[in-house]
Amino acid sequence: MILPRYNISTGEFDGWDSSVNASLNSRPVTKLDVASKYGMDEAEAKQRGYVYKQNPQVKIFGDDGGEFKLRLAINTNQFGRVFQDRSHTFAIRPRPANLAGRIVHNLNVRGKRGNIVQVYPAVEYDFVPNRLGIKNGDYVHFQWTGSNTNPNNNDGQGKAGTDRNNVVLLRGPQYKEATPESGTYGHWGNNYPEHLDNAEFLGLGRDDLQHLGILDNVQFGGEMSELDDAGTYYDLGPRKVTANGIYHYMCSRNNNFSNRGQKGKIVVGDTAVASKKIGWNGGNLTVGTSNVQGVWVQRGAFSSLKPISLEEWSRSDGEARVEAMGASVDVGDSYASNFLVINPQEKLTEGDKKFSVTLKVDSSMSGTVTVYKTDKNNPQWRKVDADIDDGVAKVQVDSGGIVMARSTTNVGLIVGVVIACLIVVVIIVGTTVYCRKHPDKWDSTKRSFTNCHRSLQRTV
Repeated sequence: MILPRYNISTGEFDGWDSSVNASLNSRPVTKLDVASKYGMDEAEAKQRGYVYKQNPQVKIFGDDGGEFKLRLAINTNQFGRVFQDRSHTFAIRPRPANLAGRIVHNLNVRGKRGNIVQVYPAVEYDFVPNRLGIKNGDYVHFQWTGSNTNPNNNDGQGKAGTDRNNVVLLRGPQYKEATPESGTYGHWGNNYPEHLDNAEFLGLGRDDLQHLGILDNVQFGGEMSELDDAGTYYDLGPRKVTANGIYHYMCSRNNNFSNRGQKGKIVVGDTAVASKKIGWNGGNLTVGTSNVQGVWVQRGAFSSLKPISLEEWSRSDGEARVEAMGASVDVGDSYASNFLVINPQEKLTEGDKKFSVTLKVDSSMSGTVTVYKTDKNNPQWRKVDADIDDGVAKVQVDSGGIVMARSTTNVGLIVGVVIACLIVVVIIVGTTVYCRKHPDKWDSTKRSFTNCHRSLQRTV
């Protein structure tokens, strides 16, 4: 069970100090210390109105202002109180054995019934995430929950007070847009679903498409034209994504003109993709199964909310994409990592601040591993200082771009080993030639070794 609260906090007192509590209440002026915050003693603060009470009148100029006062709109009933208290019960289930080591993307629903005014400070219905990038072969888990206790006068379709959702592929394009025609399924501008017999959605079978559309795998009968008799919770279960493409889908119920259209987009490709919005508070985003490769942003590094996305390209795919940019991989001798792409490929940080990028590198490489970075605006590979430990390279950057590691053969070490081997060969060959020319010297050497061997035997 989780108990989120919608609180109103204030700087007039320390809400984390346990001694600041109801024991300070009194009428008409509380015992809360306001005076020391403004450099006054208790008597002066009271005389000038710097006290914690309903709508105090304060002399901001002190005695120099005569009797001039400003009235403050302070309601002590509202300061530092809990406005809403919501209890939610949820279950955490073990991962099925067949999904061990697999990436599963949760696709849920957020928001509540009503238009943008009625639901404030919440939001209208929306898929979460409403734009999802998935690698072919990953799994997607459609599930959501709802309520039967929304305000009855809130706008929306279906039975008053209820939440219901479904997922149907949108009908195909009716006119050309900037999106590519090939591999795109469904059209943002449409409000009719594609017929199930013609629908292609993530490679799912017809039964799953029917379940998502009319929820009949968990609901038997009833009035379902607007899903009224469906349960508040729906769970399709994890499904493997097997078809590349750009898919646009919607909820057929929550698409009223007075409400925001509940639509979503899923992009499936052969590369691992992850996306997240990171702002001033910082955060991190990783891509791939290891949760090692990604970006790590400290608080204050970004001045505003940034839509960050990551892609992992294989070595061959990355090289082909770099060449398509009009560049080439002309540094190092061999690859020590895949390509990590950070979008947007522009400066992201505030001032001279930086954020961390971690890259998984091949720790078995015998040469020197160096991390390089480029971007589409300046496709030249630049060396980036990196700390490499236990197969992970960590670099500091201030912008997006393409990052990868290359290994350089240690020529000096190889030359040294080759020279040492040549010296040994020369010594052996020289000794052999000398002994053949002076056999008496060879016989003397053999006798010396024989006497030494006998001496050691007697000693033992």
